[in-house]
Amino acid sequence: MAPRREDRDPVSRAMVEEYGRVLAGESARWVRELTENADARLERGGMHAVVWLPDGREAAGLAMWDFLPGVGRRVWIYLAPAHRTAEALGRFLDELDARGAQEGAVAGVVDFLPGLDLAEQEAAFGARSFSHTERIILRYPADASLPDESLFGRPDLRPLEASDLEGLVTLMRSAYDPLVGPPAPWLAYRDPGQDAREAIEEILSGRRGEWLPWASFGLDLHGALAGAILVSHLDVPVLSEVMVAPEVRGIRLGYYLVLESVRVLREHGSGEPYAFASGQDLRALRLYRRAGFEALDERGVGLWVHRPSIGAAPPPPAAASLPPTRR
Repeated sequence: MAPRREDRDPVSRAMVEEYGRVLAGESARWVRELTENADARLERGGMHAVVWLPDGREAAGLAMWDFLPGVGRRVWIYLAPAHRTAEALGRFLDELDARGAQEGAVAGVVDFLPGLDLAEQEAAFGARSFSHTERIILRYPADASLPDESLFGRPDLRPLEASDLEGLVTLMRSAYDPLVGPPAPWLAYRDPGQDAREAIEEILSGRRGEWLPWASFGLDLHGALAGAILVSHLDVPVLSEVMVAPEVRGIRLGYYLVLESVRVLREHGSGEPYAFASGQDLRALRLYRRAGFEALDERGVGLWVHRPSIGAAPPPPAAASLPPTRR
């Protein structure tokens, strides 16, 4: 368990508070969508932390982490302004790696590192067998026309409710089954079922922005949810999850779910909807592009993945290989 705030020494407390101010003030909304306030997670024992004191006196860096399933730590790193160099980052990574026997290997590092440009990050991470998994930000333009769903035969979708929690947990577990295990760097728990439950509860409870049940839809099949989309509001509407059970893939259910949420958001005047996808998740990227979303130049928060720790091969070429969006 992480120490409670009042029990921390002044150096670590000051560093945690400094990083919290950066998360709350300087960061984009996409950082807030990815993680809660750092200090709040420490308070409830959901994250552990260590302060780096390379000379024994000055606090040079802060590392906070939770755990990836069975492989090690997912780490958030903050470097003090005087130590924001590729060399310092590399030394800090080596220090964290040396603690692996006690804490677990560093399996991934969230790539929100204030004050370090991508080239400096690449120099430190690349030399230590990390590769970058980027999250692509997509937006549905306000002037884009919605397809005429009557031409395809729209499935019978219904709005979701908080009482759908168990069905959504089961659906997420089955929908993401091919991603579960060591090659899944975004998971936070050792048990995939627990990971699915925490993810759904985070959305429904508003910890990823206000959940919009009236813009979230599902499809029932044989008494169970076979597909669902969850939408939250975080400054803008965000399609948080699109899930389709393996047995009903190939019937464009994800496409219809996305279009229905976009249509309802437009009717409510909620603004342009956004979505995220991993740069390696070509299936999700193609789904959003087919529905009319456009990838933005703005970077989303990704992850530096230690490939040996998660047993993954080098990542394939990703979003750059997609054809351009057609309007």
